[in-house]
Amino acid sequence: MLINKLDVSSCYFDMINNAVEFVEREFPVKILFGGIIGSVGYELHNDTSDIDMILFYSSDFDIDPSIMSVLNKAVLLNDLIGVIMFNIKLLNSVNLPSEQIDASISPNYIKPHFNFDYDILPDSTNCRLCSAVTETLFCRKIWDERGYLSTNMMTLKKFLTVYDFMKRQYIYAQGRLDKYLVDNEVRLRTYLYTARDILSIEHILAAKEFPTLDFITLLNECHNSEAKNILFELHYKNIKAGVDKTKLMIQPIALLNQYFSDRLQEIKPNIETFYTIYRNDVFDIAIM
Repeated sequence: MLINKLDVSSCYFDMINNAVEFVEREFPVKILFGGIIGSVGYELHNDTSDIDMILFYSSDFDIDPSIMSVLNKAVLLNDLIGVIMFNIKLLNSVNLPSEQIDASISPNYIKPHFNFDYDILPDSTNCRLCSAVTETLFCRKIWDERGYLSTNMMTLKKFLTVYDFMKRQYIYAQGRLDKYLVDNEVRLRTYLYTARDILSIEHILAAKEFPTLDFITLLNECHNSEAKNILFELHYKNIKAGVDKTKLMIQPIALLNQYFSDRLQEIKPNIETFYTIYRNDVFDIAIM
């Protein structure tokens, strides 16, 4: 699968470029590559959405603990842009349980939803940490002006494990269903995130490749017509509302909750089988 890095004409290119200049001016690090993630990365945003950016860095220095404490947290460039700093050395720790990983990244990235069941699928490694590069590439808004990804893709491929990315999506989908979609009012966008995760898993299980980022195209792969129609409506409301996600609230939708529950139960054994047979399989990706 070929993924194009951001063109210089893209607004996202300028955002990342400015962030790189800021971070390298303020901290003794070199930015290797980065990308836009979050709702903007997954194209489930609207005009009010903030922008989440992840920058992978290296450093030739022993960074002072006071500086590291800042790097561990998201660097807020302004009210709408936050930067998560990821030490490239951390990729060599992906086989460690999360509690043994050195605090080299914002804990809100490694395990942002602490009440989710991270043991719901096999393997004790932290799937969010393992799939950090995968998630960045999945969102396809990549800054690689120094050619790090293009030059080092063969080395990085071992970190693009299909299973870890699916596990991360499954945990988030099940966690939202169990913890968030049961309140009296829920965020509309939570339904869209959950639908995207489930439909993405189903596509990846079938093809071992990234699905489209276009939510409408992906939603057409949903075989439940009632759920599909409701999700079409929610997607339209999210785009047109111009309302912050914390204020765009709706009542729980029983039909969607049941649809999510049914799909998660059905695909779980397929992911478990995938784990036993294809645990080390990686996405076949090249950067152009």
